[in-house]
Amino acid sequence: MRRCLSFLIVVLGMLCLEQASAQDVVANGGFEQQTSAWDFSTAVPSWVGVDGTSPRSGTLAAYSGCPQNCMTAERAAFSQTVSTIPGATYTLKFWYQVENDAQGGSTGATNEIQVLFGGGPLTSGGAGTCSGNCVFQLKPDPVGYTLATVTVRATSTTSVLSFLLMSSNAFIDIDDVSLNLGAVQTEKPSAPGTPVVIAGDGQVVVSWAASADNGSPISKYTVSGTPGGTCVSETVLPATSPATSCTVTGLANGTAYHFNVVATNGVGDSPPSADSVQVTPLAPFVFEVPGVIPLAKMGETYHLQLAAAGGSGIYNYAIRSGSLPAGLSLETDTGLISGSPMVAGAFIITVWAGDTAAHERSVDLTILVDPRDLSIPVESQVLPPGQVGKAYSAHIAVTGGTAPYTFSLEGALPEGLILNPATGAITGTPAKAQTSTFSVTVSGSAAPSPASVTKAAANSLTQSFTITIAAEPAVSPTPVSVPALGIWSLISLSSLLAVVGGVRTRRCWTCDLRSFH
Repeated sequence: MRRCLSFLIVVLGMLCLEQASAQDVVANGGFEQQTSAWDFSTAVPSWVGVDGTSPRSGTLAAYSGCPQNCMTAERAAFSQTVSTIPGATYTLKFWYQVENDAQGGSTGATNEIQVLFGGGPLTSGGAGTCSGNCVFQLKPDPVGYTLATVTVRATSTTSVLSFLLMSSNAFIDIDDVSLNLGAVQTEKPSAPGTPVVIAGDGQVVVSWAASADNGSPISKYTVSGTPGGTCVSETVLPATSPATSCTVTGLANGTAYHFNVVATNGVGDSPPSADSVQVTPLAPFVFEVPGVIPLAKMGETYHLQLAAAGGSGIYNYAIRSGSLPAGLSLETDTGLISGSPMVAGAFIITVWAGDTAAHERSVDLTILVDPRDLSIPVESQVLPPGQVGKAYSAHIAVTGGTAPYTFSLEGALPEGLILNPATGAITGTPAKAQTSTFSVTVSGSAAPSPASVTKAAANSLTQSFTITIAAEPAVSPTPVSVPALGIWSLISLSSLLAVVGGVRTRRCWTCDLRSFH
Protein backbone atom coordinates (compact mmCIF):
# COMPACT_ATOMS: atom_id res chain seq x y z
CA MET A 1 0.00 0.00 0.00
CA ARG A 2 1.51 3.35 -1.06
CA ARG A 3 0.65 6.81 0.17
CA CYS A 4 0.86 10.44 -1.15
CA LEU A 5 0.34 13.83 0.65
CA SER A 6 2.36 16.09 2.99
CA PHE A 7 1.02 15.99 6.52
CA LEU A 8 1.37 17.39 10.03
CA ILE A 9 1.60 15.19 13.13
CA VAL A 10 0.58 16.62 16.50
CA VAL A 11 1.49 14.37 19.42
CA LEU A 12 0.45 15.08 22.96
CA GLY A 13 1.09 12.66 25.85
CA MET A 14 -0.34 12.59 29.36
CA LEU A 15 2.17 13.46 32.06
CA CYS A 16 1.65 13.50 35.85
CA LEU A 17 3.34 15.78 38.35
CA GLU A 18 4.58 12.73 40.24
CA GLN A 19 6.97 11.80 37.40
CA ALA A 20 10.22 12.34 39.23
CA SER A 21 12.35 10.08 37.02
CA ALA A 22 12.73 10.04 33.26
CA GLN A 23 9.66 8.44 31.77
CA ASP A 24 8.16 8.28 28.31
CA VAL A 25 5.01 10.26 27.75
CA VAL A 26 4.77 8.82 24.24
CA ALA A 27 6.59 5.52 23.64
CA ASN A 28 7.16 3.26 20.64
CA GLY A 29 5.69 5.89 18.39
CA GLY A 30 2.30 5.18 19.84
CA PHE A 31 1.18 3.78 16.53
CA GLU A 32 0.80 0.20 17.69
CA GLN A 33 -0.51 0.92 21.18
CA GLN A 34 -2.39 4.24 20.77
CA THR A 35 -3.50 4.41 17.19
CA SER A 36 -6.94 5.69 18.21
CA ALA A 37 -5.36 8.67 20.07
CA TRP A 38 -3.87 10.15 16.92
CA ASP A 39 -5.82 12.78 15.03
CA PHE A 40 -5.51 12.53 11.24
CA SER A 41 -8.49 14.79 10.52
CA THR A 42 -6.41 17.58 8.91
CA ALA A 43 -5.05 15.25 6.20
CA VAL A 44 -6.52 13.63 3.12
CA PRO A 45 -7.42 10.15 4.42
CA SER A 46 -6.13 8.30 1.39
CA TRP A 47 -2.61 9.67 1.88
CA VAL A 48 -2.20 9.69 5.66
CA GLY A 49 -2.39 6.90 8.20
CA VAL A 50 -0.43 4.03 9.71
CA ASP A 51 1.01 1.24 7.65
CA GLY A 52 3.12 -1.87 8.13
CA THR A 53 5.03 -1.59 4.86
CA SER A 54 8.15 0.07 6.21
CA PRO A 55 8.12 0.33 10.02
CA ARG A 56 11.41 0.77 11.84
CA SER A 57 10.13 -1.37 14.70
CA GLY A 58 6.86 -2.93 15.62
CA THR A 59 4.33 -3.44 12.91
CA LEU A 60 3.16 0.09 12.04
CA ALA A 61 4.58 3.48 11.09
CA ALA A 62 2.97 6.79 10.20
CA TYR A 63 3.51 7.87 6.62
CA SER A 64 2.65 10.31 3.86
CA GLY A 65 3.72 10.67 0.28
CA CYS A 66 3.02 11.07 -3.41
CA PRO A 67 3.06 7.87 -5.53
CA GLN A 68 4.46 9.25 -8.76
CA ASN A 69 5.52 12.37 -10.64
CA CYS A 70 3.98 14.90 -8.23
CA MET A 71 4.87 18.38 -9.40
CA THR A 72 4.32 20.16 -6.02
CA ALA A 73 4.90 19.14 -2.45
CA GLU A 74 1.92 17.48 -0.82
CA ARG A 75 1.20 18.07 2.87
CA ALA A 76 -0.44 16.14 5.67
CA ALA A 77 -0.75 16.16 9.46
CA PHE A 78 -1.83 14.13 12.48
CA SER A 79 -1.91 14.92 16.25
CA GLN A 80 -2.45 13.79 19.84
CA THR A 81 -2.89 15.67 23.20
CA VAL A 82 -0.98 15.13 26.48
CA SER A 83 -0.67 16.79 29.89
CA THR A 84 2.65 18.41 30.80
CA ILE A 85 4.28 20.18 33.70
CA PRO A 86 4.75 23.94 33.20
CA GLY A 87 8.46 24.71 33.26
CA ALA A 88 9.50 21.10 32.65
CA THR A 89 11.83 20.12 29.82
CA TYR A 90 11.22 17.09 27.62
CA THR A 91 13.37 15.19 25.20
CA LEU A 92 11.58 14.51 21.94
CA LYS A 93 12.94 11.67 19.76
CA PHE A 94 11.60 10.20 16.56
CA TRP A 95 12.87 8.15 13.60
CA TYR A 96 12.18 9.17 10.01
CA GLN A 97 13.01 8.08 6.51
CA VAL A 98 12.27 9.02 2.90
CA GLU A 99 11.34 6.29 0.45
CA ASN A 100 11.56 6.98 -3.26
CA ASP A 101 8.62 5.84 -5.34
CA ALA A 102 9.17 2.77 -7.45
CA GLN A 103 8.65 4.86 -10.60
CA GLY A 104 11.36 7.30 -9.58
CA GLY A 105 11.06 10.04 -7.03
CA SER A 106 12.90 13.15 -6.03
CA THR A 107 15.49 13.60 -3.30
CA GLY A 108 15.28 15.74 -0.16
CA ALA A 109 15.11 19.04 -2.02
CA THR A 110 11.31 18.88 -1.85
CA ASN A 111 10.98 16.75 1.27
CA GLU A 112 10.60 18.52 4.62
CA ILE A 113 9.68 17.72 8.23
CA GLN A 114 8.65 20.52 10.62
CA VAL A 115 7.95 19.99 14.34
CA LEU A 116 5.82 22.07 16.75
CA PHE A 117 5.72 21.65 20.51
CA GLY A 118 3.58 23.70 22.87
CA GLY A 119 0.12 24.64 21.65
CA GLY A 120 -1.80 26.06 18.74
CA PRO A 121 -1.49 25.22 15.06
CA LEU A 122 1.77 24.78 13.20
CA THR A 123 1.96 27.22 10.31
CA SER A 124 4.04 26.91 7.20
CA GLY A 125 4.67 29.18 4.27
CA GLY A 126 5.61 26.26 2.09
CA ALA A 127 8.54 23.93 1.58
CA GLY A 128 11.73 25.33 2.98
CA THR A 129 10.07 27.64 5.56
CA CYS A 130 9.25 27.05 9.21
CA SER A 131 7.16 29.66 11.09
CA GLY A 132 4.79 29.92 14.02
CA ASN A 133 5.77 27.69 16.95
CA CYS A 134 8.14 25.57 14.89
CA VAL A 135 10.98 24.21 17.03
CA PHE A 136 12.58 21.77 14.61
CA GLN A 137 13.08 21.63 10.86
CA LEU A 138 14.96 19.18 8.62
CA LYS A 139 15.23 18.17 4.96
CA PRO A 140 15.65 14.41 4.84
CA ASP A 141 17.37 12.49 2.06
CA PRO A 142 16.43 8.89 1.17
CA VAL A 143 19.13 7.18 3.21
CA GLY A 144 17.01 4.99 5.54
CA TYR A 145 15.77 5.69 9.07
CA THR A 146 17.51 8.54 10.92
CA LEU A 147 17.10 9.51 14.59
CA ALA A 148 16.10 13.12 15.34
CA THR A 149 16.41 14.55 18.87
CA VAL A 150 15.23 17.90 20.16
CA THR A 151 14.74 19.33 23.67
CA VAL A 152 11.48 21.15 24.26
CA ARG A 153 10.01 23.01 27.24
CA ALA A 154 6.40 22.98 28.42
CA THR A 155 4.78 26.32 29.32
CA SER A 156 1.34 25.06 30.34
CA THR A 157 -0.46 22.02 31.64
CA THR A 158 -1.13 20.81 28.09
CA SER A 159 1.28 20.76 25.17
CA VAL A 160 1.10 19.92 21.48
CA LEU A 161 3.68 18.02 19.43
CA SER A 162 3.12 18.61 15.71
CA PHE A 163 4.73 17.14 12.57
CA LEU A 164 4.27 18.74 9.16
CA LEU A 165 5.43 16.37 6.42
CA MET A 166 5.88 17.61 2.85
CA SER A 167 6.99 15.40 -0.03
CA SER A 168 6.99 15.12 -3.84
CA ASN A 169 7.32 11.75 -5.60
CA ALA A 170 8.35 10.16 -2.31
CA PHE A 171 7.08 8.76 0.99
CA ILE A 172 8.05 10.00 4.45
CA ASP A 173 7.80 7.51 7.31
CA ILE A 174 7.73 8.48 11.00
CA ASP A 175 8.17 5.80 13.67
CA ASP A 176 9.16 5.24 17.29
CA VAL A 177 8.24 8.72 18.59
CA SER A 178 9.06 9.28 22.27
CA LEU A 179 8.54 12.25 24.56
CA ASN A 180 10.63 11.90 27.71
CA LEU A 181 10.36 14.05 30.87
CA GLY A 182 13.54 15.80 31.86
CA ALA A 183 14.21 18.32 34.59
CA VAL A 184 11.53 20.75 35.78
CA GLN A 185 12.92 24.26 35.45
CA THR A 186 11.22 27.17 37.17
CA GLU A 187 11.79 30.92 36.95
CA LYS A 188 10.26 34.10 38.21
CA PRO A 189 7.04 35.03 36.42
CA SER A 190 7.08 37.27 33.39
CA ALA A 191 5.73 40.80 33.77
CA PRO A 192 1.92 41.11 33.77
CA GLY A 193 0.20 43.00 30.97
CA THR A 194 -0.21 46.78 31.14
CA PRO A 195 -3.04 47.50 33.62
CA VAL A 196 -6.42 48.78 32.49
CA VAL A 197 -7.93 51.21 35.01
CA ILE A 198 -11.48 52.38 35.72
CA ALA A 199 -11.98 55.21 38.22
CA GLY A 200 -14.80 55.33 40.77
CA ASP A 201 -15.66 57.19 43.96
CA GLY A 202 -12.43 57.14 45.96
CA GLN A 203 -11.32 53.94 44.22
CA VAL A 204 -9.92 52.49 40.99
CA VAL A 205 -10.57 49.03 39.52
CA VAL A 206 -7.32 47.66 38.04
CA SER A 207 -7.19 44.68 35.65
CA TRP A 208 -4.36 43.13 33.65
CA ALA A 209 -3.31 40.18 31.46
CA ALA A 210 -1.91 37.23 33.41
CA SER A 211 1.81 36.59 33.64
CA ALA A 212 3.47 33.42 32.38
CA ASP A 213 4.27 31.48 35.56
CA ASN A 214 7.47 29.97 34.09
CA GLY A 215 7.07 26.63 35.82
CA SER A 216 5.98 27.80 39.27
CA PRO A 217 2.32 28.64 39.86
CA ILE A 218 1.62 32.31 40.50
CA SER A 219 0.45 32.86 44.07
CA LYS A 220 -0.49 36.55 43.96
CA TYR A 221 -0.47 39.81 42.07
CA THR A 222 0.36 43.09 43.82
CA VAL A 223 -0.94 46.38 42.45
CA SER A 224 0.93 49.56 43.41
CA GLY A 225 -0.27 53.09 42.74
CA THR A 226 1.46 56.45 42.49
CA PRO A 227 1.16 58.66 44.51
CA GLY A 228 -0.37 55.92 46.66
CA GLY A 229 -2.78 53.04 46.95
CA THR A 230 -2.35 49.28 46.67
CA CYS A 231 -4.30 46.03 46.45
CA VAL A 232 -3.37 42.34 46.33
CA SER A 233 -5.01 39.52 44.39
CA GLU A 234 -4.21 36.11 45.88
CA THR A 235 -5.24 32.59 44.97
CA VAL A 236 -8.45 31.61 46.72
CA LEU A 237 -9.36 27.94 46.73
CA PRO A 238 -10.73 26.15 44.82
CA ALA A 239 -9.18 28.45 42.18
CA THR A 240 -5.68 27.48 41.08
CA SER A 241 -4.51 30.99 40.26
CA PRO A 242 -5.25 34.51 41.51
CA ALA A 243 -7.73 36.80 39.80
CA THR A 244 -6.30 39.29 37.34
CA SER A 245 -8.11 42.30 38.78
CA CYS A 246 -8.56 44.02 42.12
CA THR A 247 -9.89 47.32 43.48
CA VAL A 248 -7.66 49.96 45.06
CA THR A 249 -9.70 51.82 47.68
CA GLY A 250 -9.09 54.78 49.99
CA LEU A 251 -7.97 57.09 47.19
CA ALA A 252 -8.41 60.86 47.19
CA ASN A 253 -11.05 62.09 44.80
CA GLY A 254 -9.66 64.65 42.38
CA THR A 255 -6.09 63.26 42.54
CA ALA A 256 -4.53 61.60 39.47
CA TYR A 257 -3.03 58.11 39.91
CA HIS A 258 -1.24 55.51 37.79
CA PHE A 259 -0.63 51.85 38.62
CA ASN A 260 1.61 48.87 37.86
CA VAL A 261 1.36 45.17 38.73
CA VAL A 262 3.91 42.60 39.97
CA ALA A 263 3.31 38.81 39.87
CA THR A 264 4.76 36.47 42.50
CA ASN A 265 5.45 32.71 42.28
CA GLY A 266 7.57 30.25 44.28
CA VAL A 267 10.76 31.64 42.79
CA GLY A 268 10.14 35.34 43.33
CA ASP A 269 8.61 38.50 41.91
CA SER A 270 8.22 39.37 38.26
CA PRO A 271 9.39 42.66 36.79
CA PRO A 272 6.68 45.29 37.20
CA SER A 273 4.23 45.79 34.38
CA ALA A 274 4.23 48.96 32.36
CA ASP A 275 2.42 51.84 34.09
CA SER A 276 -1.26 52.33 33.41
CA VAL A 277 -2.59 55.56 32.02
CA GLN A 278 -3.37 58.22 34.61
CA VAL A 279 -6.84 58.09 36.08
CA THR A 280 -8.60 60.40 38.57
CA PRO A 281 -11.15 59.07 41.10
CA LEU A 282 -14.21 61.30 41.41
CA ALA A 283 -17.28 61.30 43.61
CA PRO A 284 -20.48 60.71 41.61
CA PHE A 285 -21.80 63.88 40.00
CA VAL A 286 -25.04 64.96 41.69
CA PHE A 287 -27.38 67.84 40.88
CA GLU A 288 -30.85 67.79 42.41
CA VAL A 289 -33.73 70.15 43.14
CA PRO A 290 -33.38 71.59 46.68
CA GLY A 291 -35.63 69.92 49.21
CA VAL A 292 -37.35 73.22 50.04
CA ILE A 293 -37.74 76.04 47.54
CA PRO A 294 -38.43 79.26 49.47
CA LEU A 295 -41.52 81.29 48.60
CA ALA A 296 -40.79 84.60 46.90
CA LYS A 297 -42.73 87.82 47.40
CA MET A 298 -42.95 90.72 45.04
CA GLY A 299 -40.52 93.50 45.84
CA GLU A 300 -38.75 91.55 48.59
CA THR A 301 -35.18 90.22 48.48
CA TYR A 302 -35.00 86.55 47.43
CA HIS A 303 -32.22 83.91 47.49
CA LEU A 304 -32.25 80.31 46.19
CA GLN A 305 -28.90 78.44 46.19
CA LEU A 306 -28.56 75.62 43.66
CA ALA A 307 -25.58 73.32 44.20
CA ALA A 308 -24.04 70.43 42.26
CA ALA A 309 -21.76 67.97 44.07
CA GLY A 310 -19.16 65.35 43.21
CA GLY A 311 -17.48 65.21 39.83
CA SER A 312 -14.51 67.50 39.30
CA GLY A 313 -15.76 70.06 41.84
CA ILE A 314 -15.79 72.96 39.34
CA TYR A 315 -19.31 73.67 38.08
CA ASN A 316 -21.27 75.90 35.73
CA TYR A 317 -25.00 76.55 35.68
CA ALA A 318 -27.44 77.73 33.02
CA ILE A 319 -31.18 78.03 32.43
CA ARG A 320 -32.05 75.72 29.55
CA SER A 321 -35.80 76.44 29.31
CA GLY A 322 -38.34 78.75 30.88
CA SER A 323 -37.41 82.08 32.44
CA LEU A 324 -37.03 83.59 35.87
CA PRO A 325 -39.49 86.28 37.00
CA ALA A 326 -38.37 89.80 36.22
CA GLY A 327 -36.05 90.99 38.95
CA LEU A 328 -34.38 87.60 39.57
CA SER A 329 -31.17 86.32 37.91
CA LEU A 330 -28.91 83.22 38.02
CA GLU A 331 -25.19 83.46 38.74
CA THR A 332 -23.72 80.93 36.29
CA ASP A 333 -20.58 80.20 38.32
CA THR A 334 -22.20 79.85 41.76
CA GLY A 335 -25.74 78.60 41.07
CA LEU A 336 -27.31 81.41 43.16
CA ILE A 337 -30.71 82.75 42.09
CA SER A 338 -31.25 86.15 43.70
CA GLY A 339 -32.86 89.57 43.35
CA SER A 340 -36.27 91.11 44.05
CA PRO A 341 -39.10 89.71 41.90
CA MET A 342 -41.22 92.35 40.24
CA VAL A 343 -44.13 90.16 39.13
CA ALA A 344 -46.22 87.51 40.83
CA GLY A 345 -46.96 84.02 39.51
CA ALA A 346 -45.57 80.48 39.13
CA PHE A 347 -42.35 80.28 37.10
CA ILE A 348 -41.21 76.82 35.86
CA ILE A 349 -37.60 76.63 34.70
CA THR A 350 -35.09 73.93 33.69
CA VAL A 351 -31.65 74.47 35.17
CA TRP A 352 -28.53 72.69 33.81
CA ALA A 353 -25.34 72.02 35.76
CA GLY A 354 -22.07 70.57 34.46
CA ASP A 355 -18.47 70.14 35.55
CA THR A 356 -15.06 70.16 33.89
CA ALA A 357 -15.07 66.34 33.70
CA ALA A 358 -18.02 66.39 31.24
CA HIS A 359 -20.61 65.34 33.82
CA GLU A 360 -23.93 67.13 33.44
CA ARG A 361 -27.53 67.02 34.55
CA SER A 362 -30.69 69.14 34.24
CA VAL A 363 -33.48 69.56 36.79
CA ASP A 364 -36.89 71.24 36.69
CA LEU A 365 -38.05 73.53 39.47
CA THR A 366 -40.88 75.99 40.15
CA ILE A 367 -40.50 79.36 41.86
CA LEU A 368 -43.71 80.82 43.31
CA VAL A 369 -43.88 84.61 43.68
CA ASP A 370 -46.68 85.92 45.90
CA PRO A 371 -48.03 89.44 45.38
CA ARG A 372 -47.82 91.76 48.39
CA ASP A 373 -51.02 92.97 50.07
CA LEU A 374 -51.97 96.48 49.07
CA SER A 375 -51.11 98.88 51.88
CA ILE A 376 -50.52 102.54 52.65
CA PRO A 377 -47.26 103.15 54.51
CA VAL A 378 -47.59 104.68 57.96
CA GLU A 379 -45.80 107.83 56.87
CA SER A 380 -48.45 108.39 54.19
CA GLN A 381 -51.40 107.94 56.54
CA VAL A 382 -50.98 111.48 58.01
CA LEU A 383 -51.49 114.33 55.55
CA PRO A 384 -49.85 117.75 56.05
CA PRO A 385 -51.91 120.82 57.13
CA GLY A 386 -52.68 123.66 54.76
CA GLN A 387 -53.51 127.39 54.83
CA VAL A 388 -56.19 129.46 53.23
CA GLY A 389 -55.02 131.00 50.00
CA LYS A 390 -51.79 129.01 49.86
CA ALA A 391 -51.27 126.21 47.25
CA TYR A 392 -51.57 122.71 48.79
CA SER A 393 -50.09 119.40 47.57
CA ALA A 394 -50.00 115.92 49.20
CA HIS A 395 -49.75 112.36 47.85
CA ILE A 396 -51.24 109.13 49.19
CA ALA A 397 -48.45 106.55 48.69
CA VAL A 398 -49.37 102.88 48.05
CA THR A 399 -47.33 99.61 48.12
CA GLY A 400 -48.24 96.03 47.25
CA GLY A 401 -51.33 94.97 45.45
CA THR A 402 -51.33 95.17 41.69
CA ALA A 403 -50.66 98.46 39.93
CA PRO A 404 -52.10 100.60 38.44
CA TYR A 405 -54.27 101.81 41.31
CA THR A 406 -57.48 103.85 41.50
CA PHE A 407 -58.38 106.28 44.33
CA SER A 408 -61.96 107.16 45.29
CA LEU A 409 -63.12 109.72 47.87
CA GLU A 410 -65.70 109.19 50.58
CA GLY A 411 -66.58 112.39 52.40
CA ALA A 412 -65.42 115.92 51.58
CA LEU A 413 -62.03 117.47 51.20
CA PRO A 414 -61.38 120.98 52.47
CA GLU A 415 -62.94 123.56 50.20
CA GLY A 416 -60.68 124.27 47.21
CA LEU A 417 -58.88 120.83 47.22
CA ILE A 418 -59.40 117.87 44.82
CA LEU A 419 -58.26 114.15 44.69
CA ASN A 420 -56.61 112.74 41.53
CA PRO A 421 -58.28 109.29 41.09
CA ALA A 422 -55.32 107.85 39.14
CA THR A 423 -52.37 109.09 41.19
CA GLY A 424 -53.74 109.69 44.72
CA ALA A 425 -52.51 113.31 44.67
CA ILE A 426 -54.51 115.92 46.66
CA THR A 427 -53.94 119.41 45.28
CA GLY A 428 -55.51 122.88 45.11
CA THR A 429 -55.71 126.18 47.09
CA PRO A 430 -57.75 126.07 50.30
CA ALA A 431 -60.58 128.62 50.34
CA LYS A 432 -61.41 128.72 54.03
CA ALA A 433 -60.13 127.63 57.37
CA GLN A 434 -61.52 124.26 58.38
CA THR A 435 -60.67 120.70 59.48
CA SER A 436 -61.95 117.93 57.19
CA THR A 437 -61.98 114.17 57.93
CA PHE A 438 -62.61 111.93 54.95
CA SER A 439 -61.83 108.43 53.62
CA VAL A 440 -60.00 107.29 50.48
CA THR A 441 -60.49 103.82 49.00
CA VAL A 442 -57.51 102.51 47.03
CA SER A 443 -58.05 99.60 44.58
CA GLY A 444 -55.47 97.66 42.58
CA SER A 445 -55.94 96.22 39.09
CA ALA A 446 -56.71 92.55 38.38
CA ALA A 447 -54.50 90.23 40.51
CA PRO A 448 -52.81 86.95 39.38
CA SER A 449 -54.94 83.84 39.60
CA PRO A 450 -54.76 82.32 43.10
CA ALA A 451 -54.06 78.95 41.42
CA SER A 452 -50.63 80.21 40.29
CA VAL A 453 -49.51 81.51 43.68
CA THR A 454 -49.91 80.49 47.27
CA LYS A 455 -52.49 83.17 48.00
CA ALA A 456 -54.35 86.08 46.40
CA ALA A 457 -53.28 89.56 47.40
CA ALA A 458 -55.47 91.98 49.39
CA ASN A 459 -56.03 94.35 46.51
CA SER A 460 -58.24 97.09 48.02
CA LEU A 461 -58.34 99.10 51.23
CA THR A 462 -59.99 102.23 52.74
CA GLN A 463 -58.01 104.66 54.86
CA SER A 464 -59.29 107.63 56.90
CA PHE A 465 -57.43 110.95 56.63
CA THR A 466 -57.68 114.45 58.23
CA ILE A 467 -56.54 117.77 56.74
CA THR A 468 -56.52 120.95 58.76
CA ILE A 469 -56.61 124.30 56.91
CA ALA A 470 -55.53 127.35 58.91
CA ALA A 471 -57.05 130.88 58.36
CA GLU A 472 -55.17 133.53 56.46
CA PRO A 473 -53.24 135.60 59.05
CA ALA A 474 -54.50 139.31 59.85
CA VAL A 475 -52.54 142.29 58.37
CA SER A 476 -51.06 144.77 61.12
CA PRO A 477 -49.92 148.50 60.46
CA THR A 478 -46.36 148.74 59.73
CA PRO A 479 -44.59 151.21 62.15
CA VAL A 480 -42.42 153.98 60.64
CA SER A 481 -39.06 154.23 62.14
CA VAL A 482 -37.50 157.72 62.90
CA PRO A 483 -34.01 158.04 61.79
CA ALA A 484 -31.45 158.99 64.39
CA LEU A 485 -30.30 162.68 64.13
CA GLY A 486 -26.99 164.26 64.97
CA ILE A 487 -26.54 167.36 67.15
CA TRP A 488 -26.54 169.88 64.26
CA SER A 489 -29.57 168.17 62.77
CA LEU A 490 -31.41 168.56 66.06
CA ILE A 491 -30.47 172.29 66.32
CA SER A 492 -31.69 172.86 62.76
CA LEU A 493 -34.92 171.02 63.47
CA SER A 494 -35.50 173.01 66.68
CA SER A 495 -34.97 176.30 64.87
CA LEU A 496 -37.40 175.28 62.17
CA LEU A 497 -40.02 174.31 64.65
CA ALA A 498 -39.55 177.64 66.53
CA VAL A 499 -40.08 179.61 63.35
CA VAL A 500 -43.14 177.64 62.45
CA GLY A 501 -44.50 178.07 65.96
CA GLY A 502 -43.87 181.89 65.96
CA VAL A 503 -45.72 182.42 62.72
CA ARG A 504 -48.67 180.46 64.00
CA THR A 505 -48.68 182.49 67.22
CA ARG A 506 -48.78 185.82 65.41
CA ARG A 507 -51.56 184.60 63.23
CA CYS A 508 -53.55 183.55 66.27
CA TRP A 509 -52.92 186.88 68.08
CA THR A 510 -54.27 188.76 65.06
CA CYS A 511 -57.26 186.42 65.10
CA ASP A 512 -57.82 187.18 68.74
CA LEU A 513 -57.73 191.01 68.19
CA ARG A 514 -60.16 190.74 65.35
CA SER A 515 -62.39 188.82 67.55
CA PHE A 516 -62.17 191.37 70.27
CA HIS A 517 -63.24 194.21 68.07
